[in-house]
Amino acid sequence: IDSFDAAAELAAAYVADEIEDSGRTSNYWEVKNESDIQHEWTYHLLPQFDGWGLLGDFHNQVARALKKVDPTIQVGGPASAWPRMEMGRPAFSVWNNHKQFMDLTKSDLDFYSHHFYDSGVRSSYAARNEGYDDWLQGRLDCVLDLLCAEMHNSKNLKPLLITEYGTLLGGTREIDYWLRVCNYSSFMMQFMERPADFSLTVPFLLGYMHWEPDSGFALVKRNSLGEFELSKNAYFMDLWEGVGGEYLYLDPIHPRVHSLAWKKEQQIFIAVNNQSGSSLMIRPELILPHNNEIQSIRYRLPTYQNGRFLLRRDNLEIGASLSIGNAETAILIVETMTPTATSEQILETSYYGQETVLPLWEPTTVRIETPSQNISRLQSLTLRLGLEDKNGPSGTLNGRFNRHPFTIDLDAYASIENFFEYVDVTIPVSQLGDVNEITLSLKDDSTILSHAKLTVRAVAAD
Repeated sequence: IDSFDAAAELAAAYVADEIEDSGRTSNYWEVKNESDIQHEWTYHLLPQFDGWGLLGDFHNQVARALKKVDPTIQVGGPASAWPRMEMGRPAFSVWNNHKQFMDLTKSDLDFYSHHFYDSGVRSSYAARNEGYDDWLQGRLDCVLDLLCAEMHNSKNLKPLLITEYGTLLGGTREIDYWLRVCNYSSFMMQFMERPADFSLTVPFLLGYMHWEPDSGFALVKRNSLGEFELSKNAYFMDLWEGVGGEYLYLDPIHPRVHSLAWKKEQQIFIAVNNQSGSSLMIRPELILPHNNEIQSIRYRLPTYQNGRFLLRRDNLEIGASLSIGNAETAILIVETMTPTATSEQILETSYYGQETVLPLWEPTTVRIETPSQNISRLQSLTLRLGLEDKNGPSGTLNGRFNRHPFTIDLDAYASIENFFEYVDVTIPVSQLGDVNEITLSLKDDSTILSHAKLTVRAVAAD
C-alpha cells in the first residue's frame, strides 16, 4: 500500500519515456493484470484489508498519473481472469466485488476489461449435462448484461474491452487446432452480436512464441527442417478474411445458433455459429431488389473430419444447403450483380432493468424505463431474463410484462448443474410503455434472476 504512489509514478515515467523515444504510446492501458484472483492481488487473502477497495484505489492512482503525461490515454481494468459473477457464498458475491470496483473507479477509469476462456469441449451444449460452467451457452451474455445494467443504472457508462479470450486448451494435435479455431469464432460471434458495448476484443492468439515454440497458441511455428510456417490456427484468420461491412438483418435460425450478416459493395457475408448440440443444415435465402440477383455463393468452413482439421472452401449452388457441424462456424459469401441497396434502417436498442440479482422464490418486480417510442415504427420487443441455479431451474416461471402475461417452462433445465443462462420472451409491441413493470414468480427455492434486458427494434426515421 505504501508503494502505490511510487508504482503510479513509475508507470507514468515509463509511458513518458516511450512517448519521448517513439512519439507515441498505446491507446489503451490496463493498470494490473488479472487481479481478481488471489495470487495476483494478495490483499484478497488478508482479512484485515479490503482487497477490492485497495485494488480500486490503486487503479485510480495509476490512471491519474498516466493522464498527467497524456490526457488522451485510455486507462482501465480490472482485466479480470475469472468474471464468474454468479459465484461465491452467498451467490453473486463475485459480482458484488466487481460492482464495488466499478463504483470506486467511476471517476478515473475510461473502460472496464475482462478475460474469457472456455475449457475447450467438443460440444458446449452436451457438456451442460456434465457440469459445464464455461461461457458459450448463455453465461457470457448474462455476465455482459450484468455489467451493462450496472453501468446504465449507476450512470457510469463506459466501453468494455475483452483483452483476452479463447480456450485454455493447448496442444498441437489436429483436434486441438480445430477446437481452438471453433472457440475463437464462437466467442467473436457473440461479441459481434452486441457491437455497441465494445471498443476492442482480442483473441489469445500470438505470432511466433520463441519462448514456447511448440505452443498451440501460436500462428507461426517451425517445422522439422527449422523453417517457419503457419500453424492451423491461421484458419481462424483465413475464415474471417475480408468479412465485414454494414450489418444486415437476418431472421433467427435457432435459439442456440448465432447468425450475423453484412453487406460490402457487391458482397453479402453471412456468418453462422452452431451451438445447438447437433449438425445444422442451412439454405440461405435473400430478398433482393428486382434489379439485382445472386451471381454466386461461396463458403468457408473449418471442420474436423476423419482425424484431420480442414478449411473447406467451395461453391454452394443457389438453392442448395450446407451442413454445419456442432460448434463450427461457417462463412457464406454471396456475390450479387450490383451493390445491394437496403429499404430501411433498423435501430436496435437495449434497456436494462433497474433491479438485478433477485431471488425468484419471493415476489419479484423489475422496472425498465424506455424513452417515448413511436409505436408505429416498432418492429419487435424481446425480453431477456438471466437465470442462475446451482442445480438447474425447474417448474413454470409465471410473468407479466405490464398487462401482458407469459409463462416459461423450465423443466428442460432441471438437471443442468451450474446453470447460468437466459431465456427470451417475445412481447407484443403494443405493451411498451415509458416505464415497464415486469413481475415474476417461480415455485423454486433456489433460482435467482440475475437481470432483465429489453431489446427494442424499430424502423429508423427517414
